[in-house]
Amino acid sequence: MIKIKNMSKVYNADNKSVTALKGINLEINDGEIFGIMGLSGAGKSSLIRCINRLEEPTEGSIEIDERDVMSLTEGELRDMRKKIGMIFQHFNLLSSRTVYQNIAFPLKISGAPQDETAKRVNELLDMVGLADKRDSYPSQLSGGQKQRIGIARALAGRPTLLLSDEATSSLDPQTTQQILSLLKEINSRLHLTIIIITHQMEVIKEVCDRVAVLNSGEVVEVGNVVDIFSQPSSPTTKSFVGIEDELPEEIISLESGRIIRLLFIGQSAKQPVISHLVRTFDVDANILSGNIQRIHGETVGNLILGLEGNAGNVDRSIEWLKNQGLKIEVLK
Repeated sequence: MIKIKNMSKVYNADNKSVTALKGINLEINDGEIFGIMGLSGAGKSSLIRCINRLEEPTEGSIEIDERDVMSLTEGELRDMRKKIGMIFQHFNLLSSRTVYQNIAFPLKISGAPQDETAKRVNELLDMVGLADKRDSYPSQLSGGQKQRIGIARALAGRPTLLLSDEATSSLDPQTTQQILSLLKEINSRLHLTIIIITHQMEVIKEVCDRVAVLNSGEVVEVGNVVDIFSQPSSPTTKSFVGIEDELPEEIISLESGRIIRLLFIGQSAKQPVISHLVRTFDVDANILSGNIQRIHGETVGNLILGLEGNAGNVDRSIEWLKNQGLKIEVLK
């Protein structure tokens, strides 16, 4: 488990101080894929670089497997970093070395025997599906292939923690999907803890178990991915998800009755509740907006309805919806 307590990071340059992180408190469980989401400048990269102390936190503490990272000597820190793999946005491959040599590079630095290195590199090439590119150079690879090699290199030292810093930001949607599928497979096969830094909602929704949302260096929301995306509480998360705190005036002015927001999760998203509501309670239901999406394998639907009719019938229809296990928010 990773525990981050009251961590802050302040950069000082040209007699100016810039606070990148403020009072970060997070717990990341073993074997989970944990997302850290935020806009550019939110502090995501600073946070991930503080975890392996590529950046030194100004305040606070970091524990990895009950070991205080901040108290490690230089030698102990080097040993710890061998168990932390990192994937970069722009691949960071050595252009003058072959695919094999790029993956073998961290093993060579650590002094691993050649036969052991060869066996490990071949295992990783099979894992990422690029055994046929063994002797190719980075210039001969596509962006997705380069990132697969970057992942293989990050796994060379058999890490227990994998850090991904915007690893799919420069890839097209189809290639991004392939890389995310590979990360899920690696997480499942190796029981590897993965921390993903991204500003892409689709990445979080596709692979992450839990997510923390950063804004201006602070954690504004953290929790299960389905809960965070279906019922965001912070303005920052709502802006990511596309849920407005207030309805547009043109919608409010058009609707004379009650306006409600319904949240469907799982099986409830497949039930004909609207048609049943109209038939049973003699109310008119006007669909004002809505969407259905897949979040971490779960079906989640958001629907805004205008309900008109006898006031008592409208009240009873809303109560019935609540009894169906739906989450209801009265907007007007």
